[in-house]
Amino acid sequence: MITSKHIKIRQKDGVTTCTFYNTDIVKLTDKEIILNTGGFHTVATRNKMNKFAVDNNLPFYVSLHNGKLWAYFGKEDVIVRELNLEIIWKIV
Repeated sequence: MITSKHIKIRQKDGVTTCTFYNTDIVKLTDKEIILNTGGFHTVATRNKMNKFAVDNNLPFYVSLHNGKLWAYFGKEDVIVRELNLEIIWKIV
């Protein structure tokens, strides 16, 4: 388990989980990426999600646009979805 200020990253049974405070904001398996804001659409939550993506070479980032939280997946064909509480992206 890796721990830094308010972040815990752990691996168990093939799942890597990034927890910010008490919310599992990113879960990564070999088949999917699960993003969960826990209802906290803050700069800090977005930054932690994006840092996890960069650190793990994952093809997503999260941003705020027109007052809504969005997750962008992929490098060439960008899929944009509104991110309310949880979004699951299947890895193909």
